[in-house]
Amino acid sequence: ESWRRNLPGASGSANNWAMGYTHQGSVMKDTVLNLVRREAERSDRMAAFQLIHSLAGGTGSGLGARVSEHLREEYPNCFQLHSVVWPYTSGEVVVQNYNSVLSLSHLSDSSDAIINLQNEEAHEVCTALLDIARPKISDLNKVLAGSLASLFLPAVDHPSFGGSGGAPASLSVADLAQMMCPSPMHKLLSLRSIPQVSEHARAFTNDRWEALTKHLFQMLIADHHMQEGIDWSVSASSFESLNSAESVNFSGSVNRSLATMLSLRGSGWDKVDLAPFRDPRIYAPWSATL
Repeated sequence: ESWRRNLPGASGSANNWAMGYTHQGSVMKDTVLNLVRREAERSDRMAAFQLIHSLAGGTGSGLGARVSEHLREEYPNCFQLHSVVWPYTSGEVVVQNYNSVLSLSHLSDSSDAIINLQNEEAHEVCTALLDIARPKISDLNKVLAGSLASLFLPAVDHPSFGGSGGAPASLSVADLAQMMCPSPMHKLLSLRSIPQVSEHARAFTNDRWEALTKHLFQMLIADHHMQEGIDWSVSASSFESLNSAESVNFSGSVNRSLATMLSLRGSGWDKVDLAPFRDPRIYAPWSATL
């Protein structure tokens, strides 16, 4: 509420990255830093910032990039996680591609990790899985927020990773950046979550861990955003064929990772077999050296 009342540039940036970055960024610098400083003084230990903004318009992309740089200058030892929302590929703003690229070029220097969220994917989840024929902004936000919540809600370490079974703890931004971004040059993260079912279908859904992890693993290696419409022709052996003559005949889309982190919540989570996610074939061969 304080942000809205004290917003000097409430008129927006006219979908212009340069206006958001140069003009709004300069005008709002003191206001933003004062608000952040006020919150920082209330905290016992401030270790990180999490910023959520769009890449389509001038304010989300331009001002978002400038705020990130201001925070880096004022709080150089704090981690920065950006959750950026990509626009529809069909086009929300004429210059959205320029805004997105310019913003990411600056965030690559000032941030520690960037989670990519996409309006197009959230829209498809709403229409195909949640039975929402004409999704509103609030529907898209609910899907995106649910994905982020699934990442940061409290959890405990899996027994196979030395988990003690103690009280659940929330994932910190610092831990996320250190685990998932092994190199400063590789900080773009994707987020997948299941099950994706509508409210009225939830009562009739009986998911098993084996099925859920099988779908999630396939979503990972086939680079798909929801549990329906997955390309099941992709397998761990597909990654081996990419470097052989067989790759000429392979038409599927595969996704090779540098690192993965799996969060499981529900009865029996500690008995889940994580072997597929440990398969070295699904990771870039050089990632082990990072």
